[in-house]
Amino acid sequence: MPKFRKLPSPEQQARDAVGRLVKLGALSRKPGKTPSNGTVRGVRQYLTQIARHVAPDGVELLDLTPARADAYLRSRAADLGQKALDGQRLALQKHLVHVRGLLPVGGRLDVVTSLKPIRREGRAYARHQVLMVAARQAARNALATLIAYAAGLRAHELLTLARPDERPPDVRPARPEKFDGRPGTDYTVVGKGGLVRLVRIPDELAARLEERRLDEPVRVTDREIRYQ
Repeated sequence: MPKFRKLPSPEQQARDAVGRLVKLGALSRKPGKTPSNGTVRGVRQYLTQIARHVAPDGVELLDLTPARADAYLRSRAADLGQKALDGQRLALQKHLVHVRGLLPVGGRLDVVTSLKPIRREGRAYARHQVLMVAARQAARNALATLIAYAAGLRAHELLTLARPDERPPDVRPARPEKFDGRPGTDYTVVGKGGLVRLVRIPDELAARLEERRLDEPVRVTDREIRYQ
Protein backbone atom coordinates (compact mmCIF):
# COMPACT_ATOMS: atom_id res chain seq x y z
CA MET A 1 0.00 0.00 0.00
CA PRO A 2 1.39 3.45 -0.85
CA LYS A 3 1.94 5.86 2.00
CA PHE A 4 -0.09 9.01 1.45
CA ARG A 5 2.06 11.58 3.18
CA LYS A 6 3.89 14.74 2.25
CA LEU A 7 7.09 13.67 0.57
CA PRO A 8 10.26 15.70 0.14
CA SER A 9 10.59 16.89 -3.43
CA PRO A 10 12.30 14.44 -5.82
CA GLU A 11 15.16 16.93 -6.15
CA GLN A 12 15.61 17.08 -2.36
CA GLN A 13 15.47 13.29 -2.05
CA ALA A 14 18.17 12.93 -4.69
CA ARG A 15 20.34 15.65 -3.14
CA ASP A 16 20.14 13.99 0.28
CA ALA A 17 20.97 10.56 -1.13
CA VAL A 18 23.90 11.81 -3.20
CA GLY A 19 25.21 13.87 -0.27
CA ARG A 20 25.31 10.68 1.77
CA LEU A 21 27.01 8.77 -1.04
CA VAL A 22 29.68 11.45 -1.40
CA LYS A 23 30.26 11.54 2.36
CA LEU A 24 30.68 7.75 2.42
CA GLY A 25 33.05 7.84 -0.55
CA ALA A 26 30.70 5.61 -2.56
CA LEU A 27 31.04 7.68 -5.75
CA SER A 28 34.84 7.67 -5.86
CA ARG A 29 36.81 5.12 -7.83
CA LYS A 30 39.69 5.33 -5.38
CA PRO A 31 39.40 5.60 -1.57
CA GLY A 32 39.78 9.17 -0.34
CA LYS A 33 39.44 10.67 -3.82
CA THR A 34 36.78 13.32 -4.44
CA PRO A 35 34.33 12.26 -7.17
CA SER A 36 34.08 14.44 -10.24
CA ASN A 37 31.25 16.93 -10.57
CA GLY A 38 30.06 15.04 -13.62
CA THR A 39 29.75 11.77 -11.66
CA VAL A 40 27.87 13.47 -8.82
CA ARG A 41 25.55 15.25 -11.24
CA GLY A 42 24.82 12.08 -13.20
CA VAL A 43 23.87 10.00 -10.14
CA ARG A 44 21.74 12.87 -8.79
CA GLN A 45 19.89 13.18 -12.12
CA TYR A 46 19.14 9.46 -12.25
CA LEU A 47 17.88 9.40 -8.66
CA THR A 48 15.75 12.49 -9.30
CA GLN A 49 14.15 10.80 -12.31
CA ILE A 50 13.37 7.72 -10.23
CA ALA A 51 11.94 9.75 -7.35
CA ARG A 52 9.68 11.68 -9.74
CA HIS A 53 8.34 8.48 -11.26
CA VAL A 54 7.45 6.78 -7.96
CA ALA A 55 6.15 9.91 -6.20
CA PRO A 56 2.53 9.62 -7.52
CA ASP A 57 2.27 6.30 -5.61
CA GLY A 58 3.27 8.00 -2.37
CA VAL A 59 6.70 6.34 -2.49
CA GLU A 60 10.07 7.98 -1.97
CA LEU A 61 13.64 6.81 -2.48
CA LEU A 62 13.94 5.73 1.16
CA ASP A 63 11.00 3.34 0.66
CA LEU A 64 12.72 1.41 -2.13
CA THR A 65 13.89 -2.14 -1.45
CA PRO A 66 15.80 -4.40 -3.84
CA ALA A 67 12.50 -6.03 -4.88
CA ARG A 68 10.83 -2.66 -5.44
CA ALA A 69 13.85 -1.36 -7.33
CA ASP A 70 13.81 -4.42 -9.59
CA ALA A 71 10.07 -4.02 -10.20
CA TYR A 72 10.59 -0.33 -11.01
CA LEU A 73 13.35 -1.06 -13.55
CA ARG A 74 11.24 -3.73 -15.26
CA SER A 75 8.29 -1.36 -15.43
CA ARG A 76 10.48 1.16 -17.27
CA ALA A 77 11.99 -1.26 -19.79
CA ALA A 78 9.56 -0.23 -22.53
CA ASP A 79 10.11 3.52 -21.99
CA LEU A 80 13.86 3.88 -21.44
CA GLY A 81 16.81 3.04 -23.65
CA GLN A 82 19.49 0.66 -22.40
CA LYS A 83 21.88 3.43 -21.36
CA ALA A 84 19.23 5.17 -19.23
CA LEU A 85 18.11 1.88 -17.69
CA ASP A 86 21.69 0.93 -16.81
CA GLY A 87 22.35 4.39 -15.35
CA GLN A 88 19.28 4.23 -13.13
CA ARG A 89 20.09 0.65 -12.08
CA LEU A 90 23.62 1.60 -10.99
CA ALA A 91 22.34 4.68 -9.12
CA LEU A 92 19.72 2.55 -7.32
CA GLN A 93 22.36 -0.05 -6.56
CA LYS A 94 24.59 2.50 -4.83
CA HIS A 95 21.58 3.88 -2.96
CA LEU A 96 20.53 0.42 -1.72
CA VAL A 97 24.07 -0.58 -0.72
CA HIS A 98 25.35 2.58 0.94
CA VAL A 99 22.31 4.65 1.96
CA ARG A 100 19.74 1.97 2.80
CA GLY A 101 22.05 -0.92 3.64
CA LEU A 102 19.63 -3.34 1.99
CA LEU A 103 22.22 -4.79 -0.38
CA PRO A 104 25.64 -6.05 0.74
CA VAL A 105 28.75 -4.24 -0.44
CA GLY A 106 29.34 -5.59 -3.92
CA GLY A 107 25.68 -6.58 -4.22
CA ARG A 108 24.03 -6.01 -7.58
CA LEU A 109 20.59 -5.53 -9.04
CA ASP A 110 19.74 -7.71 -12.01
CA VAL A 111 20.41 -6.18 -15.41
CA VAL A 112 17.13 -5.32 -17.13
CA THR A 113 17.09 -5.31 -20.92
CA SER A 114 15.40 -2.36 -22.59
CA LEU A 115 12.42 -3.16 -24.80
CA LYS A 116 12.73 0.13 -26.63
CA PRO A 117 13.65 -0.34 -30.30
CA ILE A 118 17.26 0.53 -31.11
CA ARG A 119 17.70 3.26 -33.70
CA ARG A 120 20.01 1.97 -36.38
CA GLU A 121 20.05 4.94 -38.72
CA GLY A 122 22.86 7.46 -38.51
CA ARG A 123 22.36 10.66 -36.53
CA ALA A 124 25.34 12.63 -37.85
CA TYR A 125 24.67 16.04 -39.41
CA ALA A 126 25.75 16.63 -42.98
CA ARG A 127 27.92 19.69 -43.64
CA HIS A 128 25.08 21.65 -45.26
CA GLN A 129 22.90 20.98 -42.19
CA VAL A 130 25.61 22.25 -39.83
CA LEU A 131 25.92 25.43 -41.91
CA MET A 132 22.14 25.90 -41.75
CA VAL A 133 22.21 25.60 -37.94
CA ALA A 134 25.15 28.01 -37.60
CA ALA A 135 23.43 30.55 -39.87
CA ARG A 136 20.61 30.83 -37.33
CA GLN A 137 22.86 31.22 -34.30
CA ALA A 138 24.42 34.24 -32.65
CA ALA A 139 27.96 34.90 -33.90
CA ARG A 140 29.87 33.32 -31.02
CA ASN A 141 27.63 30.26 -30.88
CA ALA A 142 27.91 29.85 -34.63
CA LEU A 143 31.71 29.93 -34.35
CA ALA A 144 31.57 27.30 -31.59
CA THR A 145 29.35 25.08 -33.72
CA LEU A 146 31.63 25.31 -36.75
CA ILE A 147 34.77 24.64 -34.71
CA ALA A 148 33.19 21.67 -32.94
CA TYR A 149 32.09 20.21 -36.28
CA ALA A 150 35.40 20.82 -38.06
CA ALA A 151 37.61 19.48 -35.24
CA GLY A 152 35.33 16.75 -33.90
CA LEU A 153 34.95 18.27 -30.43
CA ARG A 154 32.57 17.45 -27.62
CA ALA A 155 30.63 20.50 -26.41
CA HIS A 156 32.60 20.90 -23.19
CA GLU A 157 35.94 20.57 -25.00
CA LEU A 158 35.37 23.97 -26.61
CA LEU A 159 36.00 25.52 -23.20
CA THR A 160 39.39 23.80 -22.92
CA LEU A 161 40.99 24.86 -26.22
CA ALA A 162 44.63 25.89 -25.84
CA ARG A 163 47.71 26.23 -28.03
CA PRO A 164 50.03 23.20 -27.89
CA ASP A 165 52.90 25.39 -26.64
CA GLU A 166 50.70 26.43 -23.71
CA ARG A 167 49.44 22.91 -22.96
CA PRO A 168 51.14 20.03 -24.82
CA PRO A 169 49.11 16.90 -25.64
CA ASP A 170 49.55 13.75 -23.60
CA VAL A 171 52.03 11.28 -25.03
CA ARG A 172 50.16 8.39 -26.63
CA PRO A 173 50.33 6.37 -29.85
CA ALA A 174 48.77 8.10 -32.88
CA ARG A 175 48.54 7.14 -36.53
CA PRO A 176 50.86 9.27 -38.70
CA GLU A 177 48.04 9.94 -41.19
CA LYS A 178 45.72 11.30 -38.48
CA PHE A 179 45.45 14.77 -40.05
CA ASP A 180 46.19 13.87 -43.67
CA GLY A 181 44.18 16.05 -46.05
CA ARG A 182 43.12 18.34 -43.20
CA PRO A 183 45.23 21.51 -43.23
CA GLY A 184 44.82 23.90 -40.33
CA THR A 185 46.12 25.04 -36.95
CA ASP A 186 46.74 22.63 -34.09
CA TYR A 187 45.27 23.08 -30.60
CA THR A 188 44.80 20.81 -27.62
CA VAL A 189 41.66 20.06 -25.64
CA VAL A 190 41.01 18.23 -22.38
CA GLY A 191 38.67 15.34 -23.08
CA LYS A 192 36.98 12.63 -21.04
CA GLY A 193 39.08 11.31 -18.21
CA GLY A 194 41.39 14.33 -18.39
CA LEU A 195 43.11 13.20 -21.60
CA VAL A 196 44.82 16.11 -23.37
CA ARG A 197 44.64 15.45 -27.11
CA LEU A 198 45.64 17.25 -30.26
CA VAL A 199 42.95 18.60 -32.61
CA ARG A 200 43.18 20.56 -35.85
CA ILE A 201 41.04 23.58 -36.71
CA PRO A 202 40.84 25.03 -40.24
CA ASP A 203 42.96 28.17 -40.51
CA GLU A 204 40.00 30.48 -41.21
CA LEU A 205 38.18 29.32 -38.07
CA ALA A 206 41.41 29.40 -36.04
CA ALA A 207 41.91 33.05 -37.04
CA ARG A 208 38.38 33.88 -35.87
CA LEU A 209 39.03 31.99 -32.64
CA GLU A 210 42.25 33.92 -31.98
CA GLU A 211 40.34 37.19 -32.38
CA ARG A 212 38.41 36.21 -29.26
CA ARG A 213 41.48 35.36 -27.16
CA LEU A 214 41.25 36.93 -23.69
CA ASP A 215 44.06 38.82 -22.03
CA GLU A 216 43.57 36.82 -18.82
CA PRO A 217 41.95 33.42 -18.19
CA VAL A 218 38.40 33.40 -16.83
CA ARG A 219 36.45 30.68 -15.06
CA VAL A 220 33.36 29.34 -16.80
CA THR A 221 30.84 26.98 -15.20
CA ASP A 222 29.09 24.61 -17.59
CA ARG A 223 26.70 21.96 -16.23
CA GLU A 224 28.16 22.45 -12.74
CA ILE A 225 31.74 21.85 -13.92
CA ARG A 226 34.25 24.72 -13.74
CA TYR A 227 36.67 25.32 -16.60
CA GLN A 228 39.48 27.90 -16.94
